[in-house]
Amino acid sequence: MKAKKLPIQYLIKNADELFIKGIERIQSSFGIHSTVWQVLHSIHEKGCIHVNELKSIMQPFADSVTVHNILTKLRITCVIFNAEDKISLTSNGIDLYKNCLGN
Repeated sequence: MKAKKLPIQYLIKNADELFIKGIERIQSSFGIHSTVWQVLHSIHEKGCIHVNELKSIMQPFADSVTVHNILTKLRITCVIFNAEDKISLTSNGIDLYKNCLGN
């Protein structure tokens, strides 16, 4: 019996789902989820970012209240440093970021 060829859309969707599950598994091993990762990544990319700019960047993924709650948690766990409405990663935050990337 000849194997049926699967449509390319199925293969792409399946690969995407496997990729996302792999990322979520890594992130959850560090106690974070994808929205927290997006916040960490955005802060890391900018080095130092204004709270309102971060909320604007995050708007497609999370509302302002969710971002505020994430930042509060990250501040409490010493992952970020916040001064005068600007945010940067602490050494703990940089380590978390690198560990989630597998570096």
